Amino acid sequence: MFRKAESLGIPVNIHQGTSFVRTGPLKYANPIELEDIAVACPDLRIVISHMGHPWEDECVVLIRKHPNLYTNVYALHYRPLRHYQAFMSAIEYGVEHKLIFGSDFPSATAAQVIAGQHKINDIVAGTNFPTIPNETIHNIIYENWKTFLPEYA
Repeated sequence: MFRKAESLGIPVNIHQGTSFVRTGPLKYANPIELEDIAVACPDLRIVISHMGHPWEDECVVLIRKHPNLYTNVYALHYRPLRHYQAFMSAIEYGVEHKLIFGSDFPSATAAQVIAGQHKINDIVAGTNFPTIPNETIHNIIYENWKTFLPEYA
């Protein structure tokens, strides 16, 4: 299936990360499990859902290594500290341009997720921790998808 999508130029979204479905084994939910696909299908564009929560760092190193892997940021704003840490990891690894917006509808509307992105620095307000730049937040919401889906930009 992945090779066919690659040959047709069809991007895929893969839900990685935690799940409330009791019968869904978490051992397959870590984004690192996608590396075999990324190696076998290097031209396949893949977006990893939820930054692979709670394995955001694994997702970050994976998207850094593979040019056609991206991740979306929906549902992260529900957990403010993890949200901040995930974005900071992406910045430190130089892949913040590979974070793209998603709403996680019907769990959240686009407006709710956008509002959540703008609150990311609230968790570090009044501290010496660095903040996520407004330009980075803007690009995640409005610009970064254009690299993943240039045919629609």
